[in-house]
Amino acid sequence: EQPEQKLTTTHGGIHNHGGVAGKDDPWEIGGDVRQLFNPKELGVTDDAGEHDHEVTVPDHKHTITGKTDNLGEGKSISVVEAHTLLMCWARVA
Repeated sequence: EQPEQKLTTTHGGIHNHGGVAGKDDPWEIGGDVRQLFNPKELGVTDDAGEHDHEVTVPDHKHTITGKTDNLGEGKSISVVEAHTLLMCWARVA
């Protein structure tokens, strides 16, 4: 089992993030109420200065099962995927 880890990204320079409501063509609800975003269009956040992000990877485990010819013999095993040989022929006459 792997314990929880807190990982920090490297600094990515000034950048923004997408997937938020757009700011182009904001709409009015009515009266003097003005909506600052347009939910019909996707936009980006304001540019953020140099910063990093912290990501928490929770406790977890990886279950691996299988059987090999060398199982339990202390020998190395190949993890290269099997390939299929495909042959074809062409009639010439």
